[in-house]
Amino acid sequence: FGILSSYDQKEKSLVITQLTGSSELKEGDVVQTSGLGGNSPADLAIGTVVSTTKDEFGLDTKVYVKPYAQMYDIQTVTIIKRLAGDE
Repeated sequence: FGILSSYDQKEKSLVITQLTGSSELKEGDVVQTSGLGGNSPADLAIGTVVSTTKDEFGLDTKVYVKPYAQMYDIQTVTIIKRLAGDE
């Protein structure tokens, strides 16, 4: 798990920081929501990992994610959750 903390204009990528656990993300991995915060459903695909790098202190990993949506032109996002049994 990690926190989607910012958008890097230069790289045109989302930036994920504060990763937990020992799992390592690699280029091409799909990033999706966990649903833990209660603001979005779980398993909503966000984008794919482009690269990873350590922060300036070498303590935190930054993960750069190419978003599936064009972030510069979004005005409204609506997420519709299915009700249990509506498959």
